[in-house]
Amino acid sequence: IPNAINISKFIEEEKIDESSKVYDLITISRHVPGKGIHNLIKTLHYLKQNGYQLKSLIIGDGPRFESHTKQIINLRLSKDVELIKFVPNEEIKNYMSISKIFVLPSSKEGFPKVLLESYASGLKVITGILPQAKEFIQIGGTMIDPENIVEFSSAIKSMIESYSVDDQHKLKEHIRLYHN
Repeated sequence: IPNAINISKFIEEEKIDESSKVYDLITISRHVPGKGIHNLIKTLHYLKQNGYQLKSLIIGDGPRFESHTKQIINLRLSKDVELIKFVPNEEIKNYMSISKIFVLPSSKEGFPKVLLESYASGLKVITGILPQAKEFIQIGGTMIDPENIVEFSSAIKSMIESYSVDDQHKLKEHIRLYHN
């Protein structure tokens, strides 16, 4: 099975509560063209300029890591956006468990395994327009044009404002039933 993951490590029974959420948004992606990290950073800046404060985590490395770091500094987002170059695969679920929403602002992907992992973790997803992700988006997410900062920011605001721990439990249960 292509892109198979051991979702049982993500859907393990655990108590999810609001106080455990450190990050509003989490992204796990290489810093390469087509992944849309620069658009996510621009969107976070736009939201901050409009009075919307978010704590975000971007995990990944690549040739554009340094330019994204400079972009964050130049836009005065250093206190709002944390960058981590590398996290071992077995620790990804730990970061997902302390996050509310998963964002994948890509315009190009195969089938992103990280979408399966985020859903198995109970995270709703905002992703670029990826035809291969349509089935999963119907479960708990939305597709946006990552180049359209207003649309992107609106999707983030809507998901954050409607976020509920109960929804996370329901999404994990849906994945658990689908998996069995």
